[in-house]
Amino acid sequence: MHRAALADRTVPVPALADVENPEASEQDAEGTARRLLEHDRTHGTGHGPVPAADPRWNTDARGYARQEHAAAVRDEHDQEHACG
Repeated sequence: MHRAALADRTVPVPALADVENPEASEQDAEGTARRLLEHDRTHGTGHGPVPAADPRWNTDARGYARQEHAAAVRDEHDQEHACG
């Protein structure tokens, strides 16, 4: 999940397209998000409000990765504040 979130955030800004390969970054982000989605569908895992099995993710794997990353950040935040 963290890998998918990182890949999504490293897709270059159009102004930097001459420095980085935007197509490779876009493909990496999409591929990593799709692997996360397929893993969660296969194993019934995931922590976000919309489950991996929901058909909306068929065309938005990166949206699913963003949702899962946001849920993980919330969980980490809640755990930190519950302990201290």
